[in-house]
Amino acid sequence: MLYFFYLIILYIILWYKGNAKILYGTPLAPWQWWLFTGLITNYLGLTAWWYLVSTYSVWGALAITYCVHTTIELSLSFYYYDLPSIQQAFGLLLIALGGFLILK
Repeated sequence: MLYFFYLIILYIILWYKGNAKILYGTPLAPWQWWLFTGLITNYLGLTAWWYLVSTYSVWGALAITYCVHTTIELSLSFYYYDLPSIQQAFGLLLIALGGFLILK
C-alpha cells in the first residue's frame, strides 16, 4: 500500500510541476524544477516501479501506473480546468478501460 501512496504523491508532484506556471505564474525554468523535485520524484517513481514489477510483472505494473496516473491527472485537471467534451470523455474512458483489461 505504501508503494501506491508513492505513486499518488509522485503524480501529484508531476502534475503541479507541469501546471504551476499556468496556474500560479511560477517563473521557474525546467532545470530549476529538476533541481528542486528531481531527487524526490526519481526516488518515489523508481521505488514504486520496482515494487510493482516484482509483484505484478511488467505489464501489470505498467497498467497500475497508467491507471493511477490517469486518475490523478483527470482529478486535478477536472478541478482546475474545464470538464472534457463528450468525445474527450469517451476517449479517456477507453484508456481507463484498457488499463483495467490488462490487469485481468
